[in-house]
Amino acid sequence: MLYRYFCGIGWDDPVPDDTRLVVFRKQLGRETFKRLFELVVKRGRGGV
Repeated sequence: MLYRYFCGIGWDDPVPDDTRLVVFRKQLGRETFKRLFELVVKRGRGGV
């Protein structure tokens, strides 16, 4: 329920397939995905 709210997915909307993140990571490349992931974690911990 919170996942849908956080991602802006409605109750009637389909949830993305679990392999979507794998495809996204491959499209970005390893280093870019790693920097993006670290930024998300930093912001989640209250950093800017």
